Amino acid sequence: MEFHTKVFTQRINLWMTDENARQLIFAIQAVLARTVAQLIGVGRVRMWCDQALYKEPWANATSWHMDVPYWSFDSMKAVTAWVPLDDATLCNGCMHFLPGSQKLASNHYAEHGAFRETKIGKNMADIFETYPEAAGLESHAVEMRAGSVSFHNGVLIHGAGANMTAGRRRAMTMQYMPDGMVFNGKQNILTDEQVAALKPGDKLTDDSQNPLLYAAAN
Repeated sequence: MEFHTKVFTQRINLWMTDENARQLIFAIQAVLARTVAQLIGVGRVRMWCDQALYKEPWANATSWHMDVPYWSFDSMKAVTAWVPLDDATLCNGCMHFLPGSQKLASNHYAEHGAFRETKIGKNMADIFETYPEAAGLESHAVEMRAGSVSFHNGVLIHGAGANMTAGRRRAMTMQYMPDGMVFNGKQNILTDEQVAALKPGDKLTDDSQNPLLYAAAN
C-alpha cells in the first residue's frame, strides 16, 4: 500500500466537486469528445470519469496496466485522453505504451468473456502473466508538452516512469465510453447507492454520473 501511495496522487471526478474544474472540463469537450467519437466511429460519447493524476517529486513508476478492466463496463472502444499540465519527460514520468497490446486484449476478451484486472503494484511485469505475448512488444515512451493531449484505447497496455526530479509532474485525464454501455457488476467509481440500484446489463446513461458529451448531428 505504501508503494502505491507514492506512485501518484489521484483525485476523481473534479467536475462534480469544483465549479472551475467543471467549466474547464466541459468547455474542451467540443474538441476532445468529438475527436474520441471520430476515433472509435460512434455517434454519441459519454464521460466515464475525469482524474487528476499528480506524480509527486521522486514518485514511483506506474506499472503496466489497462484502464477498462477497472471500470464498471466492458468495451473495446473506451478511450482515455491524457493531458499533461507540466511538460512530461523521460525524467519526470512520461507515458509509455505497448502498441498492439489492445489486439491481445480483444482476443483475451473473446476467449474469456471478461478483462482480468491487473493492479498497479511494484512489479512492472505482472500484466504479462495474463498477456504473455505482450512481453515481446516494443515499448514507446511519449514525451509531451504541457497542454497537449494524447488518446489511447482503454485496453492498450500503458504505464509511466518514475519521477526522478524535485518537481511535480501533473496531468489531467478524461475517460470516455460510447453511449449505451452496460453495467458489468464492478463498483469502481460508483457509490454504494448507485451500485445497489443497478444490476448487470443495466445501461449507464445517468447524466448526473455519466454525462453525454457529444452527439453527432442527424
